[in-house]
Amino acid sequence: AGMVLPSSIFLHCLRFADLQHVLPLSIECRGVALVIAKERILLRCAAGRYPAASDILKALRAASQGIDLGTAWRDLWRAVAFSLLSKMAREWDRIGDAEDFWIMYGEEVTHVLAAVYSEHGVERALQGIAGFLDYLDVPTWLSTAISEECRDSTKEGRAPKADWITAWCLAGARASDKQVWLDESDETFSGQALGEVARNKAGPSELLEVAETLVRHGAYSTGEDIALAYGRRLPNPTQVTRWRRVWRDAAVATMARLFDEIRQVEEGGLVLHISTDDMEGLLSTGYTGPHLDEALRLIDQDRMRDEDFYSRLLREQTRVRRSGPVQVAAHAARAAADGEA
Repeated sequence: AGMVLPSSIFLHCLRFADLQHVLPLSIECRGVALVIAKERILLRCAAGRYPAASDILKALRAASQGIDLGTAWRDLWRAVAFSLLSKMAREWDRIGDAEDFWIMYGEEVTHVLAAVYSEHGVERALQGIAGFLDYLDVPTWLSTAISEECRDSTKEGRAPKADWITAWCLAGARASDKQVWLDESDETFSGQALGEVARNKAGPSELLEVAETLVRHGAYSTGEDIALAYGRRLPNPTQVTRWRRVWRDAAVATMARLFDEIRQVEEGGLVLHISTDDMEGLLSTGYTGPHLDEALRLIDQDRMRDEDFYSRLLREQTRVRRSGPVQVAAHAARAAADGEA
């Protein structure tokens, strides 16, 4: 116990390790270990034996979290991600059957695209598989990667990786030809991402860039989450204005979405009941957008309905109390008879 093994033992193990063990062994050895790890990984990939895409993403994260493996380590795993994506494209061409392709690679797509697009401006290098990327619908999978990163960071007590979120958002905007693309209009799945940021316990200075990026590209949340984030106490007074601005912008986007839903349902001849609690949360940010008057009207109507309901309930309770035990018993008997009928 407590004995430190010589690095030569780790280097020997590295040559024969399974790919999932390469990362911890390389961290232990550093330096020359990277050369051996690169040789090991590339030989396995050349033989078609790739690590799981989720492990590629973990290795990229390790390269950016202060682990002293240098940029060569990051570049290595990005090359592996590119290679795996190219292999998927070749298999897609060969198989020619969508169902078989998704059975083989469905669980890998989100993570491999997240790894490939974790750096700005990679599209030029991907021109050779543009048709495959169009088939995949890159924005859909990047929105899933965004949601997973925001969710996992909240669970793990850390801030989301701002550079990855920014790179993914920009890549999604380029692929969909519009800046506001996280609004689920094109089957993106990021509805929980901004809410996770709002609930994240990391410092506001670590969350600001992520929140601003998500809102800029169309993310929204619930009134409750937005109000929670807006009212958060900030230790650095210089950040208050910027912090509140981003959540007020989120309130504007979310309010517009709510009224779009109301309009679409009403056009179909139906009535959509929107929780006015959500609207009140959005208004608590100082919202002064185009739907302010209508939101206040709906909130007043909802309160009047509640007051009317409780007033009628109170009258009925009073009537029953005054009716006496005989009438109460008779009322109970009628209710029981109605239930049996």
